[in-house]
Amino acid sequence: MSACLENVLCPAQRAGAVLDLLLESPDNWIEDDTVLYALFSVQKEVKQILKEVDGLFDKDHRLVEKLLAMGILEEVIRDDKDNEKDG
Repeated sequence: MSACLENVLCPAQRAGAVLDLLLESPDNWIEDDTVLYALFSVQKEVKQILKEVDGLFDKDHRLVEKLLAMGILEEVIRDDKDNEKDG
């Protein structure tokens, strides 16, 4: 995602754009860490993205493996548990 695009779009819009990339062609992004780093750049929206792509997890475990390798899933799970404790 270009720096120009990041400056124009709000985090939710960027998260939506990343989600669109994920769903459009999973075979293309699985080898492209740019998309996964874009996910990381919108961490606050990652939890919602993960819920929306849950069906994709069942079809293609490569996404889960890549997110785990980058530490994104652990961070989302940890934040979720912290929010449950606070709530």
